[in-house]
Amino acid sequence: MTPIETIKTTTDLHLIRQDFQVLLDELYTNKPESFGETLRTRVSHKTHLFLTMYFQKNNLDFKNTDTIEKNLKKIIDEFNDLNEIHLTIALEPDPGLISDMYQWFKENNYSNFVLNISVDPRVIGGAVISIDGKYYKYSIADDLEASLIELNKNLTQLRKIDAYTGS
Repeated sequence: MTPIETIKTTTDLHLIRQDFQVLLDELYTNKPESFGETLRTRVSHKTHLFLTMYFQKNNLDFKNTDTIEKNLKKIIDEFNDLNEIHLTIALEPDPGLISDMYQWFKENNYSNFVLNISVDPRVIGGAVISIDGKYYKYSIADDLEASLIELNKNLTQLRKIDAYTGS
């Protein structure tokens, strides 16, 4: 897994962007040696792990201000290039479901993306997905609604028959 793949949702992305702003703001107000301390104490654990993994993977120096700034800005550019997959589901997903959904999209040839997840209880037994301007509705809600309309028609007809026959 690459560091960027640790960011699965737009919520993750928003939080890590806030952390990056803290890091950039503090970069020149403190000594470069204190960057590691700032990373451990002023940002989320997820951001700390993300940057530690990123710097280790790329053999970068945590004590060089120019290297830190250049790479933070480079990562921010990568964040800006992420595509959003809009996903509407019926219930708030737990972290395991988010990971499973992210993995499914990845295995189905999507890359460089984050999930923008919204909850709508009207989505029954599936999901509504919007990718690259295309809209896909995988919910049984419409089928259930059509069945209920048909059932109501049949019940109305039965009531008319009962009223006519006096049953």
